[in-house]
Amino acid sequence: MNIFYIIHILLVIFVISIPFMPLHIVKKIFWLPLIFPMIWKIFGRCPLNDLHEGNSTDGCIHSILQNMFPKLSRENSNDISHIFVFGTFIISLYRIDKAKKYYR
Repeated sequence: MNIFYIIHILLVIFVISIPFMPLHIVKKIFWLPLIFPMIWKIFGRCPLNDLHEGNSTDGCIHSILQNMFPKLSRENSNDISHIFVFGTFIISLYRIDKAKKYYR
């Protein structure tokens, strides 16, 4: 298994797990998921795809989601990725705001 594929999967798990981390950690890293859409926009796709998939047109997340949903298009998998990235950001902000209201 390629090391870049493993790094890719670990980054996905990291982003999804941010809202579930302890609050003192969430307060420091809640903004990190917003970096990924900027990187995707600058490079036109995820640079890690080029490192572990070579010239493949499908992304890592698209190939994983396509196993569960065979007719899923690449655009739909990109939309799902964006939903998860912004969702983790919003949930993290909600946790931080809720904690501020609780400790007032």
